[in-house]
Amino acid sequence: MPARQPTHQPLRERLLTELAEYYGVQTHFTAQNGDDASVDLDTVVQILQFFAAPLPDQAQEFADLSALDLRQAIDEAKSRPTEQPFTTTVIVDSDQGRELSLPFETGDWVVESFQPVDVLGGHETIATEWSTQELLPEIQHAPQRVSTDCSETAPRLIFPAGLPVGDYQLRLTAPASDVVDLSVIVVPSTISATARYDNRLGWGVTVQLYSVRSSDSWGIGDFADLARIMELAALEGADFVLTNPLHASEPVPPLLDSPYSPVTRSFLNPLYLRVEDVAEYQGLSVDDQNRIAQLASPLKATNNTADRLDRTASYRAKIQALRLIFTRFEEELTTKAITAGAFHDFCQDRGAQLRNFAAWCVLREDGRDDQIQLSDLPACRSLLDHDLNHHPQIDSSRLLFFAWLQFLCTTQLRVAHKRGLQAGMRTGVMVDLAVGADRYTADAWMHPDALVEPFSVGAPPDMYNQLGQDWSQHPWNPRTLGATGYRAYRQMLRSVFAGVGAVRIDHILGQFRLWWVPEGTTPNHGAYVRYDSRAMLGILALEAQRAGVLIVGEDLGTVDDSVVTELSSRKILGTSIVWFEQDDGIPHDPSEYRRLCLATVNTHDLPPTAGYLRGVHLDLREELQLLTTSAEAERATFLRDIRGYLKALVQRGLLTASSARVHDLDEIPLIPVIQALHRFIARAPSRLHAVALVDAVADQRIQNQPGTTQDQYPNWCQPLTNLHGDPVLVDDLETTPEYRELFRVMNTAIHHD
Repeated sequence: MPARQPTHQPLRERLLTELAEYYGVQTHFTAQNGDDASVDLDTVVQILQFFAAPLPDQAQEFADLSALDLRQAIDEAKSRPTEQPFTTTVIVDSDQGRELSLPFETGDWVVESFQPVDVLGGHETIATEWSTQELLPEIQHAPQRVSTDCSETAPRLIFPAGLPVGDYQLRLTAPASDVVDLSVIVVPSTISATARYDNRLGWGVTVQLYSVRSSDSWGIGDFADLARIMELAALEGADFVLTNPLHASEPVPPLLDSPYSPVTRSFLNPLYLRVEDVAEYQGLSVDDQNRIAQLASPLKATNNTADRLDRTASYRAKIQALRLIFTRFEEELTTKAITAGAFHDFCQDRGAQLRNFAAWCVLREDGRDDQIQLSDLPACRSLLDHDLNHHPQIDSSRLLFFAWLQFLCTTQLRVAHKRGLQAGMRTGVMVDLAVGADRYTADAWMHPDALVEPFSVGAPPDMYNQLGQDWSQHPWNPRTLGATGYRAYRQMLRSVFAGVGAVRIDHILGQFRLWWVPEGTTPNHGAYVRYDSRAMLGILALEAQRAGVLIVGEDLGTVDDSVVTELSSRKILGTSIVWFEQDDGIPHDPSEYRRLCLATVNTHDLPPTAGYLRGVHLDLREELQLLTTSAEAERATFLRDIRGYLKALVQRGLLTASSARVHDLDEIPLIPVIQALHRFIARAPSRLHAVALVDAVADQRIQNQPGTTQDQYPNWCQPLTNLHGDPVLVDDLETTPEYRELFRVMNTAIHHD
C-alpha cells in the first residue's frame, strides 16, 4: 500500500526512498483526503538508524547524508544475507500453500524432519514421539524435498495446500552438514466465527464499562454491572455487548484514566472486580466484612452524582479490600481442593507470562522495575515453579496476590460472558483491543526485544485531528517479531481471546503499518513503518479460530483499499460509522455499506450523538485551540453536513420534513433524529450493527477528545448521564423503559419483527 511516488524527486530523496522502502519505511503516503503526503525525512533517517541500516553513524538527519552515502548503503544492505526478505518463521496459508526462495547457495537441500510442535505458555515442546515417517501419512502432500527447479541459484521451498493449521518445526539439511531450522505456522484462510451472521444479521450495544455504574458499584462500573447489561441487552434481542479495553492498569496508584493506555494488553484490570462477588468474601469475619463496607461506602455514594469518575480512589479501596480477602484465600489454598485446583489450572494455563507480569507488579510497587530486568529472574514455565518462590528479589506471597487478582478478573469476566450467552446472545462479550501498552511499563519490561523504545505509535494529521496523534505506546519491532516466531504477539492474542466471544481491534491498520513518532517530536513528524501483514493477519486468524472468536477491525482514518480487501478476504469485519460514510456532505445510501463490517452511528472518539448533533465537539476544539481553520467555517461546514443527513432521513421516510427544517444546531429534535439515524444504518447489509449506550440514554458529554491530554480535557472520566445531565445507573436501565427504546428500534429495524 505504498503511496504514489512523486515523478520528479531530487536525487538524494530518490535514493533515500529506495533505501527506506527496502527496510519497510514509507517516505510518502496517501492522506485521508486522497492527496499524496510526504513525511519528515529526518524521521526516516532515525528509523533507518534504529534498524541498523548501513548509514554513517554520525548521520542523524537527512542533511548529513550525501548521495554517495545513500548509494553505498543501498548496495551494502542488499548484499547482507541477514537483510534478505526471509526470516526463521514461515507463515503458510492452509488453503493456498506457499512457495518461497531460500537465501542459500544451490545445493541438494533435504527436509530432514517436519514435525508439529505444541506452543503453550510461551514454550515450544517438540512432539518427539512422532517420527517424520509416522506423521507424514497423516498430512497430505507434506513438503519432503526442496525444489530447485524454479531458480538456478536459489532453491525454493514448496508448501502444498491442505496442511492442517498449527505450528511445525522444519529442519533442512544439506550434504555439507549445513542445518537450518525454521518455525512454520500454518494458518487458516478465514475466521469461521463470522459465519454466525451469514443468514441473520446481528446487533449489539457498545459501552464504556467504567462509566456504567449501579447502586452497588464502587464508583466505577464493574464486571457485575457488565453481567447485568448483558442480560438486559439480550432481552431486547442484542447479540453482543462491546466494552472498552479491559486491559491492566498500573498496580500502584495513581491510575491513568485512558483504558487505551494500559501497562499490558495481556492481562485484565482489577479495577473492574466486584469485591463482594469474590468467593472468599463470604468466609470473612463480620469485622472484616464491615471494614470492606466502610471502604465501599463513600464510593457508592458517588454513584448518584454526575461528577468526574475517580479511578484512583476506587482502585485504592478495592485493593485494600482484596488484600483482606486474599489472606482468607491463602488459608484456603491449602485446605480447599476446589479453590486450589481452579487457581492451579489458571496458573499453569497462563504459564511464565503470568509469573512475569506478577513479578513486574511487585517490582513496580517497590519502584524497582527499572532496576531489575526480566533477564535477572530465573526462567520458569509457570508461576508455581519452586525456584521462583524462593527467589530473594520477589516475595512469593505478593507474587501470588497479583496472580490471584488476574484469576478473579478472568473468572468474573467469563461469568458476564456466560450470562449473555445464556440469555440468548450469539456472541456475548466483545472486548476492545488497544493499539499497544503505555511506554516503559509492563509490556516493555516483559518483551524488551519485541517492542521499540525510541519511538511511539500515533497517527498522521486528519480532518478530526489536524495536528496528528501520539498515543505514547511502543510499536512492535517488525524485525524481531519474525525472528521469534511472533511469540509476544501470539501470547497477547491468546490472553485477550480467552473467555470472550469477539474482539474489536482498535486501529487494525497496525497489522499493516504503524505511524512511528520519534521520541521528543510532535506526531506530524512521524512516518509509516510496514509490517508483514501476511504474518500478522494469518496469526490473528489462527488464534481467533482456536478461540472461536469473531474479529472486528477498526479500519477508519487513512486506509488503503487493499487493506479493506485483505481484511474482507480473511472474514475480518471492518467498521462503518455513519458520519464518515459521505462525500461532500451527501451521505452514502446504507445499501452501499460493506457487508463484512460493524455499522454504527457512534464511536468512542466522537461525542455521543446527542452532543454531536449539538456541535459540542466544535465548542471544545475551539476552546482548546485545536482548529486549524476558523470556528465559523468549521460550524458552517458541519451544519451543511448535518442538514445533508437530515435530508437523507426525510427522503427515506425516517424523519418528518418539519424535523429537518433547522437553521441552527440547537433546533435539531434530538431523540427523533437519533432514532432515525439508527433506522437508517439498520438498512445496511452489514453483518453487525451497534447501538451506543450513551445514545440510548441521550447523553451529550464528550467521553474522549482525541489528541488531547488530561490537562486539557478530562478524557474517559464522564459517568453515564441522560439528556439533562442526570446520572443513569444500570438499575435505571432496568426500571426506565425509555432508556431501552433505542434497543427496540434497532432490533425491529434489523430483524423486521
